[in-house]
Amino acid sequence: MLGMWMMTSYRILRAALAKSSSPENESLGHRLKDQGLRFFHDAEAHLDHVYDHRHRTATSVLRDTRKLLKKGLRLFPHHLDMHHKMGLILLALENIGGAKRFWKFSFKLSHTMSPKECLQFRYERGSCDRSGVLRHKMQHDLEHIKHLATQLDIKKAKHILPRYTQAYAAVHRALAPAEKEKDNDAAAYEFIVDTNFLKVLGKKVFKRNWYVPKLPPIHPPIINLHLDRKKYQRMYQKEQIMYVDDILDKNILNYAYRLCTEGAYFHNVKPWGYLGAYLNDGFHHPVFLEIAVKLRHALPEIFKNHYLMQLWAYKYNADLEGIKMHGDDAAVNVNIWLTPDSANLDKDSGGLVVYRRFPDPSWDYKSFNHYTNQAKFERLLENDAVRIAYRQNRAVIFNSFFWHKTDDFLFKKGYKNRRINLTLLFGTRKLR
Repeated sequence: MLGMWMMTSYRILRAALAKSSSPENESLGHRLKDQGLRFFHDAEAHLDHVYDHRHRTATSVLRDTRKLLKKGLRLFPHHLDMHHKMGLILLALENIGGAKRFWKFSFKLSHTMSPKECLQFRYERGSCDRSGVLRHKMQHDLEHIKHLATQLDIKKAKHILPRYTQAYAAVHRALAPAEKEKDNDAAAYEFIVDTNFLKVLGKKVFKRNWYVPKLPPIHPPIINLHLDRKKYQRMYQKEQIMYVDDILDKNILNYAYRLCTEGAYFHNVKPWGYLGAYLNDGFHHPVFLEIAVKLRHALPEIFKNHYLMQLWAYKYNADLEGIKMHGDDAAVNVNIWLTPDSANLDKDSGGLVVYRRFPDPSWDYKSFNHYTNQAKFERLLENDAVRIAYRQNRAVIFNSFFWHKTDDFLFKKGYKNRRINLTLLFGTRKLR
């Protein structure tokens, strides 16, 4: 019902404004959007007060924010970021079904837009841009389809496998060697996707959630019931960084790993060799939403009034690099590793390096995450480095403004051996 109502509102508004290019119609469209954006900005301002509940409960603020977003969406129904924020609010109120419906709808809506329209919004949506592709993305997709076709006997994968094999061969011939994709100049190694090539790939397949595995119903527990919660909460309060082994119930861990290896979610392509699946870009399966909600229940002294703000999974190429040193605009960062330990050839590495140093308060967010001086910063912060080795089902929980990067990793080749991390960001913290 939600999707039908919102899509109808969007189409009616768009059609009405498209009938005439008169100044009056254009003015009406701008006024509606401006008013919708005012509601959106008011909603974001409300969220800043979620952490200050001296006068009102956080739940009350969340409900008021939801009302503002509803008003905004009535006037600006195709504002993708408003849909994303509404999903976050409903998830904070633990309405998982409602949250999923908003993310599902906005994902569908984004595919009615041009890349230019889609990219004007704040959050990454790699599925919107199908104008080009890097070789390591094509390599991943071919491996994924082969896995589904040969190992799991998925009929649709068998049908499209010959087309993808042909397409990958064309990309392989046209592009530079994979090692060079480590360079920051991604455009130099991009294959331009024209209409004919997209037809070969399949318009409903390339950068689309064309396959999602059917899982058994989700039953509690989600988080391991045997965690020493008091111990971990004391540790975090003291150190602002810790790791927890066996964080997820075994069934949930298996579901999460299956979704990331079988599901067609990884639409965001990073030039250094890894792929991203984002909450606001189709990666909204209830398994991940349940994990976000139940983590807050399990460790309330860590998360407090910090609600989920973003969620993603990254999948890596064994021959290329991981994520460079950076910080995330959040209060608490949770990284959970999903790939079995048998894939990791070096048990002392492959995880995360966290630098227990806050950025200079005078820096803005872009300066903080600029990659130009990586080596210089790593030398400067060497004494503050904490290295946490890779283990399947290990969660690293830390203050999100600590610099951090993927540690060097040596994983076996092969699709099911690709290193996968699930990241959840809670709360916000602005650089002042």
